[in-house]
Amino acid sequence: MVRRLFRLFVVLSVVAILAVIATFIMTNTDFGRERARRFVLGILQGQTHGIIKIESLHGNLLSGAMLVKVTIADSANRPFLKADSIRLRYVLSNFFSSRLDFDDVVLYHPDVVAARYPGGEWNYRVLWPSTPRTPGDTTHGWGSWVTLTNVTVVDGFVTVRSPWLPRPGVTAHVRDSLIKDALSAGSRLYIAEVPGGYQKVVTLERVNAKA
Repeated sequence: MVRRLFRLFVVLSVVAILAVIATFIMTNTDFGRERARRFVLGILQGQTHGIIKIESLHGNLLSGAMLVKVTIADSANRPFLKADSIRLRYVLSNFFSSRLDFDDVVLYHPDVVAARYPGGEWNYRVLWPSTPRTPGDTTHGWGSWVTLTNVTVVDGFVTVRSPWLPRPGVTAHVRDSLIKDALSAGSRLYIAEVPGGYQKVVTLERVNAKA
């Protein structure tokens, strides 16, 4: 009996040591961080109707991470977000209940483009469309709960591109003249010609904010 308990103790000790070694390898080595990057990228890509890229993952992944060279674009490769790096902290155990709670989130040099093309929806709605639930469905998957606290933006750029049309009720000649004037370099507005029509472009530079 004692011998069997001793053997069981030895087996459990070996399992525990192997678990610690595996955790260290997965969270504190380049090999482990690369595996984690691919895993995270696969989850994010599965929740996004677009293209996501993360060049590398740094840090002790048990409590936080630094995502380097992050880009998010729609299926036509039109950019929504580019960031030099994103730092965040989290409680790892929350992931097992599909809760994505991130704290002390810092975006370094992000370039965000919120765009709506003529006849279409805003790009963020296309990237992450709302999924209606069927009656009685109480199952929560990845992304059902996402919270961000203590968010800081460092030296960011925010661009809003929205559909533009000349004022209604004018003749075709006047309409063409208004479009020509809007597209000219001397216009007070920045109007760009895009497939299907025109967009008004507003850019905010060097955005530093905390929320």
